[in-house]
Amino acid sequence: MSYSSALNTVLLTYDIVINTLEKIKIIENSDFKARSKVTGLMDFFLSERFVLTAICYKKLFNILDSVTKNFQSQDMDLLGAVNSLRAVSSSFKILRSDDAFNNLYNETITYMNKSEFTFTPLPMQRSRKKKLLSGETTEDHTFIDPKLQFKIKTYLITIDSAIYCIEDRFHSKSQELLKNISLFSVSVLKKTKSDPNTLPDDAFNTFCDLYNKFINHKDLKKEYIQFSKLFSHFETAMIGSQYIHPSSGANDDEENSSNFVNSDDHEVIK
Repeated sequence: MSYSSALNTVLLTYDIVINTLEKIKIIENSDFKARSKVTGLMDFFLSERFVLTAICYKKLFNILDSVTKNFQSQDMDLLGAVNSLRAVSSSFKILRSDDAFNNLYNETITYMNKSEFTFTPLPMQRSRKKKLLSGETTEDHTFIDPKLQFKIKTYLITIDSAIYCIEDRFHSKSQELLKNISLFSVSVLKKTKSDPNTLPDDAFNTFCDLYNKFINHKDLKKEYIQFSKLFSHFETAMIGSQYIHPSSGANDDEENSSNFVNSDDHEVIK
């Protein structure tokens, strides 16, 4: 189960989770340790901070869900994955806007109003008290808006961390290399075979820039087009070998294991 599915399940069954914790608290009332853990969980789940954070991560996971499925697919479309990463980064940057945060906050309020439980609001904090200067008589009791504080210290930091991780792991050069590798996916090879003109003009540019002493760009593109025309033969041979020798790998494993056992027996006899 993905993080997105797990979090969505918790939010959909939120009232059931709280009711379950209440029943555990009643059943285990003689066990101080269990009661203490359940009380801590209930205080945490029944707080506005938890719901805000959960819905924030729900939005992040929903954006990342399509990319995660793409990277986990058997015949991964790397070119599509690269484009998805760019779209994800753009979507995360949109979440940094004031409108996006206000929508998140309104969604949180709506979610809490639909629940049968009462939630602990975000804590109100005072700013640090300043020493009165000479001639001042009014004390400074400025309160910090809890909504603004959550936005600055939690929401924006979470969004910025997600953007940084994506851009750090998949920077422009690595994305270009992934685009080069994506040319060897089955779908792209078949597409190039049917129409060589579909091969992008910038194909293998980054790869050839890195290894320009050893590889000629034009020759590499010609070799790739030739490979795409012959790839179906390799694919047929690979599939055919599985039907001709279906248990060759298993037999080899059995033979190796039997040889291992025999060698152990021989050493014991000695």
